[in-house]
Amino acid sequence: MAHEHVLTSVVDHVAWLTINHPERHNAFDPETLESLATAVSRCGDDASVGAVVITGAGDTAFCAGGYLRDVATGDLGRLRALFFGMLEGATAFMERSTPDFMQFRQAGKPS
Repeated sequence: MAHEHVLTSVVDHVAWLTINHPERHNAFDPETLESLATAVSRCGDDASVGAVVITGAGDTAFCAGGYLRDVATGDLGRLRALFFGMLEGATAFMERSTPDFMQFRQAGKPS
């Protein structure tokens, strides 16, 4: 059975995306970033989703960052592109889902 890198569920118009590598403190690898980017994109396309929460499996860490073995031996350009692509997708989702959010974000106050 294939490992699910990101678990997804939608409850009461909230999409919950759970990074699912608790044994390594939910560190990102290329497959996890791809899964997360795909999940964020799907949330953006789903009119029933009003908010997205990204969390980590287990009880020791949300996300430790990049999986060091992959960072040391992998294609850093690909990892960077995946990460920034996911961030761009999340920003686009926020802009489409709640136009007022961008005004709140640009208000210059802590949030």
